[in-house]
Amino acid sequence: RAWGGSWAGVSMLLMSRLGMVGERVWAFATTLNAVIAGMVAVCGAVDQYTPLMALTTGAGGCVVFLVVRHLVMKFQVDDPLDAVAVHFGGGFFGVIAGPLFTPSGLIHGVTDHSIRQLRDNVLGGAAIVTWSVLCSILLFGSLRLLGLLRVSEEQEIQGLDVSKHKEPAYPVKGWVIDFPVQVQQNNGLRKNGSYTLNRSEDGEFIMIGPQVTKLSADGGPV
Repeated sequence: RAWGGSWAGVSMLLMSRLGMVGERVWAFATTLNAVIAGMVAVCGAVDQYTPLMALTTGAGGCVVFLVVRHLVMKFQVDDPLDAVAVHFGGGFFGVIAGPLFTPSGLIHGVTDHSIRQLRDNVLGGAAIVTWSVLCSILLFGSLRLLGLLRVSEEQEIQGLDVSKHKEPAYPVKGWVIDFPVQVQQNNGLRKNGSYTLNRSEDGEFIMIGPQVTKLSADGGPV
């Protein structure tokens, strides 16, 4: 699992830094989820992989994680933790990767055993997906009919950590975000500085605006 998770993380860092999956940044949170997806993928045949095949499976799990993550966002599924991409994407890839990359897998030779193993794993994965989808429809559909599926918009904005559990999940300082503002002059006012989005101890978001200076008729500060 360590081989798969570590290489999935390295793959994610490189792709994010090279701009292959968006802006050229060191994507910390996405990398953490990619590491988990890589470990999930390797679990499908963790007792049979060589280190090289574990690395390959982990990297593949990272790629599948990104594809599923993109699809989830495209269809506007409410999944802020990337749980679907991590566990479904990494897990289903792991089910298929076992018959491909293990010593008896297809990559080492096409045999009746390797073909049957791949077929059985695909059918097993499809059965798991079908069962999960049906149970999810039954559970979440019932909650929706009863009006219990969603919390209020106010609670969503405040965060369930505060509104439901009465404690912030992250330090308050971690919610300080600065939005730089260029010097603007409009209607006799000059704005210079940045907007700061802060989160107080009780979970409320506070927007602190830039410095505003009143201007005289000649454009200078009053």
